[in-house]
Amino acid sequence: EQVAREVEVAVGSIWAVHQKAWYRVEVISVSYGNVSLRSIDYGHVLLDVDVSQLNHLPPGLATKLPGLAVRCHLAMVKPVQEETWGKLAIQVLTGCLEGKELHTAMFVERKDRSVGVVVMMEQQGKFSTANKRLVEVGCAVSSVFGDHTGVDDLEDSGLVNDWDPMADDFNSNTNNYMTNDDDLGIATDGYKSKDKVCAFYLNRGRCYKGAYCEDKHSMPREGAVTADQEEVIIATVDLLEMPVVSTTVLVKVTWVMSPSAFYITFPHGIRDISSLQQLDINKRHPTMFSNMMDSMQMFYQGNCRKLFMDSLPAPGSLLVTRSERDKLWHRAMARDSSEGEVEVFFVDLGQVEVVTLSNTRKLESCFSVLPFQASLACLARVEPVGQGWCKEATTLFKKLS
Repeated sequence: EQVAREVEVAVGSIWAVHQKAWYRVEVISVSYGNVSLRSIDYGHVLLDVDVSQLNHLPPGLATKLPGLAVRCHLAMVKPVQEETWGKLAIQVLTGCLEGKELHTAMFVERKDRSVGVVVMMEQQGKFSTANKRLVEVGCAVSSVFGDHTGVDDLEDSGLVNDWDPMADDFNSNTNNYMTNDDDLGIATDGYKSKDKVCAFYLNRGRCYKGAYCEDKHSMPREGAVTADQEEVIIATVDLLEMPVVSTTVLVKVTWVMSPSAFYITFPHGIRDISSLQQLDINKRHPTMFSNMMDSMQMFYQGNCRKLFMDSLPAPGSLLVTRSERDKLWHRAMARDSSEGEVEVFFVDLGQVEVVTLSNTRKLESCFSVLPFQASLACLARVEPVGQGWCKEATTLFKKLS
């Protein structure tokens, strides 16, 4: 009963395997009865393991305890070829970090479920970083860890002389017209109520002034910092016009979750394909939406402080976000937020992305008129063979679309 059955093994599932010792592993690929595995506690990879060697995790701590290994990458460095790291880079990094010695790492970014780090190391009594070492031997390029003239004899690690605290403070999201970052409430809680609340009412639940008190009598809900309410935009004025049933239109698939759930846009509107000329298809014609996008780029490219977010956006609210993919400003809907990052859904692209709060702005009402351009779609009159779509079917659909 403890041995896994082949039908149970799927990419992403967690199992136990014995390879000189017991490891908790995640399946990363399945092929003809063999699987490739990654240890969730150590990070190493096991190739071509027979499915019969997989065992169910025992109940208790082995099942509940999350994986201890964290996927990381060296921050602010790129391979010279811009495609993949060479063998020399791997050898240099292995030489810097091999052994049982513990290293100090600074977490500086998070991209695609990977944490970007700067790894500190000591060489001949001088401190440097593994990131800078790869640049020095010619395996990587970096705007931060490159050669610097005028660096002192202390062999700067590539961070100290590049840090500009005034620039960081100026570009900070708290540098806006509504936030006083010198306030004690802002420093401790990250937010201060905009309404002046009676201190007597907050401390005792009552105020001796009663109805004559000039301050607000309200209590924030348990665990909340404030009872403030804020106006947000959650929908557009217009709704997207959909094609008539049985008409044939051109669509662009922008994001695929499965053949039963993917997003499309209509590059040429709802015009029937029979009414389109080849010149119309190849040429980009200005539309109301393209004009709005051009206006939005001009409007948000300035560093307008009144549009900065002074608090984390509420899920479901509309905002404007600068995408890391094309470096353009797009309308987006907040899905989740934490620690200065916001997960957003681009309502005109049909894509999900995690962005920093510093790349997020409030949506001006003039940009909330035109409807969302991305529409949720599914393949009609088809359904998966089993309980859901397998990874191969979704991958094939992505290639076809």
